[in-house]
Amino acid sequence: MERVNRTLQDRLVKELRLDDVCDMQAGNLFLPEFLNRSNKKFSVRAAKPEDLHRRLTLSPERLSDVLCHREQRHVGQQLTLTYDRKQLILERSAVSEELGGQYVDLYDFADGRLEVRWKGQVLPTMSSTRISESATPPSSRTRGLVMHSRSSRPSRISSMSRR
Repeated sequence: MERVNRTLQDRLVKELRLDDVCDMQAGNLFLPEFLNRSNKKFSVRAAKPEDLHRRLTLSPERLSDVLCHREQRHVGQQLTLTYDRKQLILERSAVSEELGGQYVDLYDFADGRLEVRWKGQVLPTMSSTRISESATPPSSRTRGLVMHSRSSRPSRISSMSRR
């Protein structure tokens, strides 16, 4: 249903109402017939019948690197960095000892893994602790949403001046 959302956005609800479908079981019986009708009405044959998709040339590891969320984070003198309200501590090593005050790349994968990298080398982290919401600003992934929600709200001053 998700792939045809814009096509079915209003139509499916209206069709359900017209056929007096009002419970889950009746809806499940109604859906295959409805999809057949809509596919006949809206389907379009491809101009060229052959498959024109390109073969994927990336390895699965490289593909996950491409499809993850990446950010640069500042490493403190204590070899700590924050991300998504978590404090990450780098394990001490010859490489990490020199990173105080530097920026590292943080990879946030879709499966929930976090990796800290310096010039492509994965740096092990010892632990991560949760930071309270009031202690740190939101990450840049959520900052845009917060700013948008703030700008879409009417300001208190303008609503007070109308009284």
